[in-house]
Amino acid sequence: MALTQPNFSLDLTVAQCPKCGANLDVTGNREVIACEYCGTPLVRKYSNQIREVNTNADGKGYELFWDGKQVGHEPNWSREQAIGNLLWNQTQYPDRKVEGRYKGEVILLHDSLFQYILPKTLSLQPCFVVPQGERRPAEDQMQRLVRHLRWARERYAELLGNRNTFMLTEKDPLIYDSPYNLPFYRGLSSQANHITGELLDFTGFNRFSCPLIFFTVVVNHQEDFPGGCGSPFNGGFNTGGGIVLVSSYALDKIPNFQSTVQHELGHAFGLPHVDAYGYDMKTSTSIMSYNLSHHTKGFNPSEMPGEFIPEDVRGLALNQRAFPTITFDRKKNVPSEYNLHSEIRIIRRMEIVGQPTGIVVRTASGEAFSSKAGNVVQNIIKPSMNTGQVSYDAGRMWHSEKSATGWVSLELLFPFIVELTGIGIHTQHSGKYHAAEVVRIFSHTKGEKYSLVKESRLRSVDERVNFTFTKTQYLKLDLKAGSSGYVVVRGLQFFSGSEEIFNPLIPC
Repeated sequence: MALTQPNFSLDLTVAQCPKCGANLDVTGNREVIACEYCGTPLVRKYSNQIREVNTNADGKGYELFWDGKQVGHEPNWSREQAIGNLLWNQTQYPDRKVEGRYKGEVILLHDSLFQYILPKTLSLQPCFVVPQGERRPAEDQMQRLVRHLRWARERYAELLGNRNTFMLTEKDPLIYDSPYNLPFYRGLSSQANHITGELLDFTGFNRFSCPLIFFTVVVNHQEDFPGGCGSPFNGGFNTGGGIVLVSSYALDKIPNFQSTVQHELGHAFGLPHVDAYGYDMKTSTSIMSYNLSHHTKGFNPSEMPGEFIPEDVRGLALNQRAFPTITFDRKKNVPSEYNLHSEIRIIRRMEIVGQPTGIVVRTASGEAFSSKAGNVVQNIIKPSMNTGQVSYDAGRMWHSEKSATGWVSLELLFPFIVELTGIGIHTQHSGKYHAAEVVRIFSHTKGEKYSLVKESRLRSVDERVNFTFTKTQYLKLDLKAGSSGYVVVRGLQFFSGSEEIFNPLIPC
């Protein structure tokens, strides 16, 4: 929906899919929009079309209240979907009293949902999800899982020249008894998005604070569902924890389970498939391919095991929370005749059900040359270098329209209140076009107008601007353009003391 936020000059242009929880693109004038992730059609409604709905007499599902009036009822939503929607409404409409009920009980949001400092290190945590009606894992299943993870840990050490490997918790496998059955999970567009939300809630972490990579076995004795997958929670490299999802059927009955473990762990650490770099998925030597010659058999290794190609080592070296002593050196890690791909490819962030979303960015200064204001946060920040070629990237930068006043602005809405002490501001492209000369940073809290935090001349196109401790949920950046009248922002970074928060997808 597009509802006006008090003290903001533009209508909000984000909404959340009620089925999978994904952020929706609600720009334009379409009356019916569809979720690009699960295909769910939704009818656009505006603030003057929203009316109080009938009271939920039977207490089923989720109820949303604004200022004491019920404005929404979703009888078939899960608790995680309800929490996700409540979070979204509370952060977008702070001047309303926003409340939610699930199955007739008031939803109380735990403080852990609003943590934003990333863990220093990551550990792999084996766990089992037991859908309603399924048997809990047997002792031998838990032992086999741990044995597989220890073998994978040793294999990673070997592939990395025994320089480093990931940490594996010494705790017993985590067992989570889900309130949902297998048919429920089959009906989801993404099992990983929902199960991740459940596990984070169960363990008391959120998508930023979690120090774990959940290696998750969903108990299903009848078939290989859900299929194997892996992902970092927040996408990219070094942005926090992650998840691997496999079935107990695969653990028990599929011979090449170990090679699946190694492959999916690579995804959880941030590695994409090798076809992202143009290599053949069937013939590549990388474990991030589908080369059948890499397949293990039980606890017996393949005669032609997979390896890490230079692009893989480069990616793992970026994930210092999981591999703190790995470095990437072109001279040492790239063979003399190897053509290393110039771009670092990433896995996009998960749309985790029941978890905070990212930063919303809006602008009254236009989005020229196919750019989006939202590109400047939690994205890849490319350098501005004069190589004789134009390096403008519409998918990773924001390009303002030409300013009549010489100033352009960005408005930033964080998913919850944060404590900031600095912002990294990256402007200009191609080493010479459209740098900002001055920045004014404004903040405001609930019910207040913007107040100036810092004005600073930008002496570099990559500059960190520090300021006094500021507790806020809303920021506005005014940027003074040069003689061209345009400003290009390649990215923003945010700092809370010595910690970077809402990190870019590749470390800067």
